[in-house]
Formats: sequence, structure tokens, C-alpha cells
Amino acid sequence: MSHNSIRLGFIGAGWWATSNHIPTAQKRKEVILDSVCRLGTDELKRIKEKFNFEFASENYKELLERDLDGVVISSPHGLHYEHSKQALQKNINVLIEKPMATKSSEAKELFDMANKKNLSILMSHGWNYLPESKFARKKLKEGVIGEIQNVVCNQSSGVRELLSGEQWNLKGSEIMFSPEPKTWSDPEIAQGGYGLAQMTHALALTFFITEINPLRVFSINNPNSKIELFKSIILECEKNISATFTGSSTHQNTYNNCEIKIYGTEGTIILIIGEKIKLEIFNKNKNKFTYKNEENIKNNIFEPTNNFIDILINPSSKNWSESELGLKTTYVLDASYRSQKSIKFEDIDAE
Repeated sequence: MSHNSIRLGFIGAGWWATSNHIPTAQKRKEVILDSVCRLGTDELKRIKEKFNFEFASENYKELLERDLDGVVISSPHGLHYEHSKQALQKNINVLIEKPMATKSSEAKELFDMANKKNLSILMSHGWNYLPESKFARKKLKEGVIGEIQNVVCNQSSGVRELLSGEQWNLKGSEIMFSPEPKTWSDPEIAQGGYGLAQMTHALALTFFITEINPLRVFSINNPNSKIELFKSIILECEKNISATFTGSSTHQNTYNNCEIKIYGTEGTIILIIGEKIKLEIFNKNKNKFTYKNEENIKNNIFEPTNNFIDILINPSSKNWSESELGLKTTYVLDASYRSQKSIKFEDIDAE
């Protein structure tokens, strides 16, 4: 059953929500910007007036008492579970900024609750919406490189200043607020650092393309900083597949980059996301295929919000960043932090 209009609420309205999720939703004629929640009365008033919200509150529970079709959760990492759980309990669909949660048990609870109530969880993973990512996923399913044996992924992100507690001063007509450094650099709020803040993108994209299922995790500790600036993870996966992930924070003026290499029994797939996006497929007969992007999607970072709206309007719409990706990513990161303490492989679903 399709809906002519939907009512959206937003819990957490800082830099990313006010420059991405809310403006994207505002452009959709089917959307009613119902309510918004964040701390800070002056900031809340500015947002309410700029986007013409019907209701604004510093108390997210007041927002969840309204008649909403969906809620976008963009609060700090450690609050994603609480806010998402309360929304699902009110039978409201949720779009969750990465990560889904910070603990495996929390992510599993959200996953099970949504399935039991037949509600949608969509994760905010923009790279999944690239035509190159979708094509790589399709070709892997078709067996173009045979059986996957090994995956190698490296990511870099220009967030070193934020993780170090320095203030970004972003400018532009679409920028209401710069990122709040303490949500990135305070261990009590950030709950980890680079892994939860950035490696969530690379992990979710890899799981989206390959559909591999991780079993055990080993991770190297970052002992020289109060919060991790880089991260390394080794995965043992089902079907004897191994996967290695490395990620590093770089400086603000450095563009984000992610390179995924997928090695199979019959060939290799290489996907590079940076200033330019490149997808190549090689097979054992020395044939090389380079994907030509005819869709020219440049603003894929806005697509999770649009996808969420599409699902709320028509529940049969495809969810391109579904809850299972958030679950797997949380499993891996939770186990990685336990591995750093135990200095051994940890099962992904162990407490």
C-alpha cells in the first residue's frame, strides 16, 4: 500500500542532519517535516524556523509521541540504540546514521524488533548507492570471479582534526553548524574513534557487495592516542573466506578514499572510491572489463534519505542499506574492541 504523504521526525540535528538528511527530505513533496529534537534551545529554534518544522523539543520522547511514519536518528553513536529502540517500540520506522549500535547485543535487539514488528531499518551508507557498487554486487552474484577467497579493503578519511578534538569551521549556505569535536574525540561519547566513525562505511560496503558472513575478528590496538586514529581488522568468514580491513584518519583537506579488492577462484574485482570512482573486473584469461558509469550519480550521500522516504511511501521499494549491514558491521567492530583487549580472535556475537 502506497502513501501520498509521510510525516518525518529527526532525533539529533547537528552538522550532518541539517546539511544532509533534513534538506534532502524537505525537497520531497511527499514529506511533511513534522518534528525535530536536539539539545540547545537557540539551535533548536533556528532549525525549526529554517525548515518550518511543526514541532521542536529537546526531549526525544516528546517527539516519539507524535504520529510519525519515520524517524531519522542522527544522534551521537552511543545513543543510536536507545533512540532507535524507543522509536521501534512506538511502531515507527527508522533511518539510523552509522553505526547501528555500539554493542552486538544492542544491534541484534534492534534487528529482531524491527523484523518482529515488520518495520524498516535503513542504515545511512551512501556508498551502497553508487552504480559501481550495485554492479559489482550483481556481477559477484553471477559468479564473474568464481568463489570469493580473499577480500582486502583500505580506507582513508580526512577526519584527523575532529578525532583529535580540533574544531572544523565549515562554510557554505547549506551549513548551519560545524561538527561538534567532542562527539568525535571524547571517548565517552565517540565510543571508539575511527572504527565507529568511519570504518563503518568500508565494512558495510564490503558486506553489501560480497555478502560474506564474518565469524571471528582480530584487531590491532592503537595505544598512543586516547581515541583511535587508525584501525586494522582481520576477519575469518564463512566458506573459508578471509578479509582484511585497514583505515586511517588523514587531514581535513585530504579527500576520502576507499579501495576494495575481491579475489576469487576465477578473477578479481577492484573498486576504488575517491576523487574518481573506478570499477575493474579481471578474469583468469587476462580479460579486463572497466565499468562505464552512465548514471552519473554524484550525490549518493543523499540517497539513503531518499531511499528511506521511498520505502515509507511504498513499502515494496528496495532497501539498499538494510539492517543486516548495520548488524554485521556492529558485530565486527564490537568484536574488534574486545580483540584489542584480549589480543586474540574474538567471535563476532560473543559478549
